[in-house]
Amino acid sequence: IEVHDIRIKRNPNIPSAHYFKAKALHELAILKGDKTYYQKSLFHFTTAIKLAPDNERYVTERSELYIKMGITKKDAEAKILELEGVIKVFDMSLK
Repeated sequence: IEVHDIRIKRNPNIPSAHYFKAKALHELAILKGDKTYYQKSLFHFTTAIKLAPDNERYVTERSELYIKMGITKKDAEAKILELEGVIKVFDMSLK
């Protein structure tokens, strides 16, 4: 995860850095049984999608994560809007 943090810190506009961090956090959630990592993973999947909206892999894997978390489509849409707000604050903090 530290490698991805370094890449994101150097350039937060690299979709793959957010994608691979999301994947790593997802694995941590499974390995440690700690669902808080799922929320962090969602944030980075959503950021990757914001930066590369045509990347089907990012969208598909975020959808799979929602299913694992038991989140319905309606709840997922609300969560996406919430995460987009968090991403905007994150983006502004980098300036």
